[in-house]
Amino acid sequence: MDAGRRLTFGDFSLDLTSQRLWYRDEVAPLTPKAFAVLRRLVEDRGQVVFKEELLRAGWAKTHVSDGVLKVAILEIRRALGDDAAAPSFIETVPRRGYRFIGPRASQAPAAVDPRGAPVGRDRVLAQLADRLASAVGGERQLVFLSGEAGIGKTTVIDALLAHAAFEPELTIARGACLEHYGAAEAYLPVLEAFGRLLREPGAERVIRILRSHAPTWLAQLPWVDRESSPAPSLGVTNERMLREMAEALEALSAATPVLLVLEDLHWSDHSTLDLLAMLGRRQESARLLVVGSYRPVDAIVTGHPLRALIQELRVRRQCEDIALPFLREQHVAAYLAQRFGGHAFPSELARAVHQRTDGNPLFMVRVLDELVALRVLEPEDDRWRLRGSVREISHAVPDSLRALVEKQIDRLQPEAQRVLEAASVLGTEFTAGSVAAGLDLDPLAIEDRCDELVRQGQFLSAAMLFLRPDGTQVARYRFIHSLYPHAIAERVPPGWRLRLHQRVGEWLERAYGGQVAAIAGSLAWHFEEAGDYRRAIHYLVLAAGNAAGRFAYADALRVLQQARSLVHHLAADARPALEVDLLQRMGDAHYGRGEWIECSEAYEAAVRAAAAGSTSTQIHALRGMIRPFGVLDPDRGIAAIEQAVRLSATVDDPLLRARTELLAAGIRLTYDTWRANDWEICAAANETIHRLSDAGPAAFDRVSYAQLQVLRGDYAGALENLEAGVPKENESTSIMVPMFARSVTTLALLYSGRLGELVQLLRTGRDLAETNGNEPWLFVFREAWLRTVMLDFAGARELCKAMAARSTAAYWRGPSRSIDGIASGYAALERGKYDDAARSFATVLDPTKIPKFFLHWCWRLNAQLGLADAWLAAGRLQKARLAADRFLESALSTAEPNLQALAWEARARVAMAENDRDAAEDKIEKGLAILQAFKIPTTAWRVHATRSDIYRQAKNDTAAEGHRARAEAIVLALANSFASDDPVRDAFLAAAPVRRILRPRGGNQGAREPRVPR
Repeated sequence: MDAGRRLTFGDFSLDLTSQRLWYRDEVAPLTPKAFAVLRRLVEDRGQVVFKEELLRAGWAKTHVSDGVLKVAILEIRRALGDDAAAPSFIETVPRRGYRFIGPRASQAPAAVDPRGAPVGRDRVLAQLADRLASAVGGERQLVFLSGEAGIGKTTVIDALLAHAAFEPELTIARGACLEHYGAAEAYLPVLEAFGRLLREPGAERVIRILRSHAPTWLAQLPWVDRESSPAPSLGVTNERMLREMAEALEALSAATPVLLVLEDLHWSDHSTLDLLAMLGRRQESARLLVVGSYRPVDAIVTGHPLRALIQELRVRRQCEDIALPFLREQHVAAYLAQRFGGHAFPSELARAVHQRTDGNPLFMVRVLDELVALRVLEPEDDRWRLRGSVREISHAVPDSLRALVEKQIDRLQPEAQRVLEAASVLGTEFTAGSVAAGLDLDPLAIEDRCDELVRQGQFLSAAMLFLRPDGTQVARYRFIHSLYPHAIAERVPPGWRLRLHQRVGEWLERAYGGQVAAIAGSLAWHFEEAGDYRRAIHYLVLAAGNAAGRFAYADALRVLQQARSLVHHLAADARPALEVDLLQRMGDAHYGRGEWIECSEAYEAAVRAAAAGSTSTQIHALRGMIRPFGVLDPDRGIAAIEQAVRLSATVDDPLLRARTELLAAGIRLTYDTWRANDWEICAAANETIHRLSDAGPAAFDRVSYAQLQVLRGDYAGALENLEAGVPKENESTSIMVPMFARSVTTLALLYSGRLGELVQLLRTGRDLAETNGNEPWLFVFREAWLRTVMLDFAGARELCKAMAARSTAAYWRGPSRSIDGIASGYAALERGKYDDAARSFATVLDPTKIPKFFLHWCWRLNAQLGLADAWLAAGRLQKARLAADRFLESALSTAEPNLQALAWEARARVAMAENDRDAAEDKIEKGLAILQAFKIPTTAWRVHATRSDIYRQAKNDTAAEGHRARAEAIVLALANSFASDDPVRDAFLAAAPVRRILRPRGGNQGAREPRVPR
């Protein structure tokens, strides 16, 4: 908001409200174009502003020559008394542009009147000054300023900023919520405040702090070069954005005190309220004062959560709520003395004005403006006098501000009236281009008309230039008070209102082209007001995507709910597909928040809605059911996807059928059991998708197939598929695919032996999840899996127990109990507790104790291996052979080479224990043959170690040593892929099976000496 602001440099100041240049107490003549050029130069003090940028600032959308700019610069220099040869303010940069080299501009609002401060606000201003002093002293402050429309909240804030301008090195950021767009634009006032801050002198320091402490916020500011700091995506949520901004404000305040002003919070989005709550609750010291203004009645009527937040913070003494009272009669008298110095008014005038306005400051000012315009108040002999009696005022002035505005509008020229009426329909702020589009007039003519109203101080003020995503700057205006557009809009006939919104919406679509997502909230509002509900829903979906891009999933949900409320306006045959799409997007948003039950409810509602639609719509709805129920109830998810397959066979859409078959067969393979037929279905479906998809498979299909590649041992192919496909996913699965992809990536890295990369991914992901306030279940379970493979059974158990203590949800018990059961079994085996070990492994194998979960069959096969190891260690060879045979049979029923190699190795050890040398030789060679076809280092060292034992039993020491050395080399390569001080590395090297194959210390030629703890 530029209303009431000034940029002061030396004895000069730019009044951004009236667009005037002041020299001390006098106005220095300057045309509007020259004013715009000077303002741009002052705001970019010390930086070269190129000619093209200055031409856009003063002559947007107009093709003019450089000569016009030179004339404007000459006019500016004359007004400033500047010498081009020895400049003090404007320096010419040859062939490039100009640079402002004058004193640093301080930003302060203009006073209500050049001769005084706001009347009747001394106590409030003293309170705010005291809170600012406390903040400067290191005690964070959160203050809410409340009052009804016209009570003077902005005026008080302006006065506070004028006072704050005297505070050395104070960082001031100011933003405001906008009516209509608040729910659709997450963090709107905060982004506006920082957007302004980053366009002022000294912005480099702020950018450095944001890059360090709040990179996700920096990613939301399109005019900042983000090449050196790409937007993070792994594990980022709304909680992380909140924490980042809180920490960034604290870092900023460590260098200079920070004053953050957020106005009109009764229109705020919910994410901004979350940020205010966090700022109020944090205990860390900060030189920070946050001031927020709001209208209590508006917040109560709309059920806005602001009031509940303030009440909660007040109870905890974490904020202060200052209510602005209406002015008293003596305050009106003080204002008369301030505005009409040395007047000769009768004392009754103050009483009459107070009674007419009830002490509403805005109404009071406009009533006096009206009396001056009617010449009821008129200067005579250097003194202001009242013409007529005080009683006549009631006849001359309407009894409401709305009626007064109506009367003042009627005195304007018809062209100006029409401009204001069109602008009022567009909201509190607007651009000349949008009004021109609505009226089908020349934008320059509209801009000239608006500039004239600004100069006359009638209804409008010049707002900060609007920056489009392509860098184009557009003149923007703002009604001096939000009451004006409401009052003026009532003059607009409904039919014209509809046409105006439609025209403006279509004009914005053309103007933004492929970048319409940047103004999705605005477009949704225009088309909803125009009755173009299909377009409105489309842009609400884009707005929800914008909110999700800021990890504000709660705001995304509210926008999607608004979109759902419009679906009934569409034709009956168009509703089901759209309803399904919106419900699934809502389910994705719940998934992003970790709300599994709500996610499932949304997807179930989508299935019910699809029943009224086409078969393709029903298939689409059923396909999505696996997302929530893969976590909650896999059998239900499998049943839904199989129903989708049956339906897909009835439609003439081979691509949809192939995608559905790929998903269904892949789900059966991972959540039920491995079947060769299902793999053949997946391979054929994948081939069909590649053949029929011009743009290639969708990301969700790529990840689904990559998961199956991992289970078949094609780790490199899976990783390549993941890297190629994930960034291209559509909106409806964008929340799901990254989590799915990370899950598959961890397994591919584990079995391919890239353990250093895996550990980095797991630790980073876990830290980010915990920082964001999310459960790090995926990363905890994958690290437990890693520790089990690396024989760190104690570490795996600790992770599972810690996760179980953090979350008691039933849907996490499967993976937690399985990993813990296997780790507990091997821990018991190390202690010689063979029966205890067997019971632990048997528990994992029992489906009544551990139901289905993702890749449950893989863990049950590992439990079968554990049983064979337990009975073999106990010397119960018959039981060992039976368990090993079952493991081998089960492993061979899959295509998983890792399990198959382990199964042959286990069967070879049993045969060796039975002194069946031929069988041992046969089994181990089959295991080695698998390792010739697949590179699986985490299993290969075991197989080579057993091959060495078999050769040694046969007295072939040379061959035995060759395989032992091969096993040792693999072990050391795995160990050395970790950081040297990683506890998993130490546990691996200390494990008995590993120590048995390592050379004695000092005999390791050329290899890094392993650190084996005593």
